[in-house]
Amino acid sequence: MSRLEFNADRLHPTVRLWFGYSPKRLELVKALPGRKWSPADKCWIVDATGALPPSELAGHLLIDDEPDTLDLDDFWLPLAKAVPDSASGLLYPRLAGKDNAQLLLGGVGAWNEAMGAFVAPLASFADFDSECVQWDCDTRARAIEAAKHAPKDHKIDAHLDHAAGNLAVATGVDDGVDEASEAELVAKVGDLPEWWKIDLYPYQRYGALAGAAGRNLICDQPGLGKTFQGLAAAAICGLKRVVVVCPPVTTTHWARSVAASGWPGEVTVWVAGRKTRPLEGDGVLVVPDSLLAARPALLGQILAWKADGVIYDEAHRAKNPTSKRFGAVHGLVAGLPGVRVWCLSGTPLFASPYELLSLLDITGDTRRVFGSRQKFLDKYCYQNFFKAWVPRKKSLPGLKEILDSRVWVRRHKADVLSELPDKQFFDRLVDVDLAQYRAAHKEVAERVQTWLDNHCDAGLVDVEVWASGNIGLTSPLRRAAGLSKVKVAADYIKEWIDDDSNGPLVVWCWHHEVIDGLVEAIGSDRCGVVDGRTPDHVRDEVVDDFQAGRLPVFIGQISAAGVGLTLTAAADALFVESDWTPGLVEQACDRIHRIGAKTSVVSYTFLVARGTLDERMAKVIERKASTVGKLLGDGVGPTGDGVGAVSPAEIIVEIAKDILHKSKK
Repeated sequence: MSRLEFNADRLHPTVRLWFGYSPKRLELVKALPGRKWSPADKCWIVDATGALPPSELAGHLLIDDEPDTLDLDDFWLPLAKAVPDSASGLLYPRLAGKDNAQLLLGGVGAWNEAMGAFVAPLASFADFDSECVQWDCDTRARAIEAAKHAPKDHKIDAHLDHAAGNLAVATGVDDGVDEASEAELVAKVGDLPEWWKIDLYPYQRYGALAGAAGRNLICDQPGLGKTFQGLAAAAICGLKRVVVVCPPVTTTHWARSVAASGWPGEVTVWVAGRKTRPLEGDGVLVVPDSLLAARPALLGQILAWKADGVIYDEAHRAKNPTSKRFGAVHGLVAGLPGVRVWCLSGTPLFASPYELLSLLDITGDTRRVFGSRQKFLDKYCYQNFFKAWVPRKKSLPGLKEILDSRVWVRRHKADVLSELPDKQFFDRLVDVDLAQYRAAHKEVAERVQTWLDNHCDAGLVDVEVWASGNIGLTSPLRRAAGLSKVKVAADYIKEWIDDDSNGPLVVWCWHHEVIDGLVEAIGSDRCGVVDGRTPDHVRDEVVDDFQAGRLPVFIGQISAAGVGLTLTAAADALFVESDWTPGLVEQACDRIHRIGAKTSVVSYTFLVARGTLDERMAKVIERKASTVGKLLGDGVGPTGDGVGAVSPAEIIVEIAKDILHKSKK
């Protein structure tokens, strides 16, 4: 006897299955993406049948007491539902399952466990195939309307569009820029107003004009002054109320830059832990992206202010479309019909074109230039075994051509500022006490061994899947490698300070424990620290003191101080620790290699501890930089072929292989 009970919950339907033992039936049910066995009821509870319609499942199981299968299939497709008084929508997977719903969203949307639904920008629902989703009430009409209110696309004729494309890559150095076309562009979109006080480099003015003409991504290499280009583009457009969304570490920098530009109206800064000042009249609001994500209620105040421009600095921080940060910024833009939007980032992607999509979504260029997220993904990316979006390498040159001609402003320091110093990179191999690192390796190996013991039948593919979801296991190895270098790094820094011929030094780390160890060894009176624990006012004091020559050493945490700060008092940097991501390393490097640098050469020394994760990490950076360089036209640090480079997941797999190999002996 087999039977089926259907819980016809409109948002979260489930099916209960009872049937006698049958290997074929059991195999079929176990293959479903959402099923679990209920020992109490002695039945299978299914909340996702995936690509298999529920009616077909019932047929395959030869259900004796079968309900109306039409009712079952009515609850199969995902349900799209608009959130009242919001620019967001909810997509309930229902019996189609989370994977199919996520595929429908094309990577956009954050899973809300409490709601049992994906939360995504309502405008993204407009791309749905109407036959692949069910619509709640007027949701489809609202989605189409929201899509119409995407960021404003400046409409200019083909000739001027070509001129804007020329300016977007113009360096201001023997470019042969068509002055007549430039003049026509100025006549169409305007020029800098009389109140503007900053003397821009030629390439910065070109970038601002291109931005005003519709190049919505300003992606010059770090250190070329994207801040003033973004403000200048907004000024050329005649905007009155601009929201600057930025990392917490750069709020002071932006407030000072707005004031220096002569922008009329009040400069308001919102920061975490302080009461938000009300928005009144024209001016500029500076707000951290993390604060906007943590306090959604602030969005209402900004929307009520009716801003006409949004500048998102270090926009790559929102590259994950499921993050609260992306949701907050995209929601802000979606709630301001006709708003002008610019995303600023010197490192708009770190490893794959997929990371560009969030920025393109925020500016509206996904639909305007590429048609839809899915069309972009189909052409430039594919999902590998670990479900990560990786580049279709043969398509990268074509993508770069489109980005250069229609989407972004992108210039390189070597082309626009010949006076900037050359970069020199050095790896300093050091021998360290490996006792702590070996202990960490043993700890990781024991955790891998425990998993293998609990999954005796696991094959290599199973290990790889598990490793991809547990890359945090390498964290103890990274921490131990960093701590093993504290003594040798402290000796290096103290010798540097004691040599009067040396100038200021910037030191980069990743872990708080490493930073604390260095400060204790060097002395807090001889260095300043900016990390994730540093209050805003202290951070500004440390940077100002270092730039003024009152501190010989600046110690920064890559994740907290690697963007937005100017540290050009130094011409030398020491990386005690590095990172897997070349873009983060480049950002940190460019704190001293930017406008204001006064030496002929800047030098970067990377401490590499023999026998630790350091050697593998260096190879990963080379491998990733090679792919990214095909789009951005540059690389990070010493170039190489990346032979032997392995990812964090691959390191875990290697440990598992060693264990399996030893167990067979």
